Amino acid sequence: MASFLAFLVFAGSIYMFVNLFKENQFKQSAKNLINDIKKSGVSIIDEKDEDINYNNKSVKIYVYGKKLSAEEINSWNAKLPEYRLKDTKLIVQQGADDSDLRHDVKNLTELYMQNQQIISSRDESLREKEAKIELLETELSKFYNTQIPFKQISQEAQINYSDLKQLSYAKMIKTNFKTVDTITIFNAEWDATTLNKANQEKLLKKWLKIRLNLDSLVLNNR
Repeated sequence: MASFLAFLVFAGSIYMFVNLFKENQFKQSAKNLINDIKKSGVSIIDEKDEDINYNNKSVKIYVYGKKLSAEEINSWNAKLPEYRLKDTKLIVQQGADDSDLRHDVKNLTELYMQNQQIISSRDESLREKEAKIELLETELSKFYNTQIPFKQISQEAQINYSDLKQLSYAKMIKTNFKTVDTITIFNAEWDATTLNKANQEKLLKKWLKIRLNLDSLVLNNR
């Protein structure tokens, strides 16, 4: 009986060791994959240990900036066996393409450099220099005032609304061909067991409007 119990303990230890070894191998292979995706020029943010799930055989990445096309995603999925990640699912979550935003930043930076060169010119009067600096500061101020501190907002929302599972944010530009409007949109995902969900949604929308000092915004819930 003692020998049998010892055998069971020994067998269990071997099983746990082998399983732990395979899990560590899986995680290291997943990290190698993520590093190679980064090296290809893809911006990946918000990396967490739980995004590499050995039990579900999945690797989740959050892509920021330029989106990966369907062909690129399929190409990386096809390479999974090369990383010893056969039968693993690569989950790619992508935000809005911020190429327009980065283009605006580039233009503002170029404008700043141009004005710096103009300011250094001996032929330019002091009044012209001050006017150009003021114009640049005004444009930069407008740009930064339109940005929302999403990371801080999401952290506060998580504290205030414990049943909130996920929160995303984007800006949508629409036109009726006479005027152009920018609409702030939030998407909220709630826990299935949330009580008074309608009331929670109403409070969240009211809080976001006050917190961000917005006259209006769209809150989509699910």
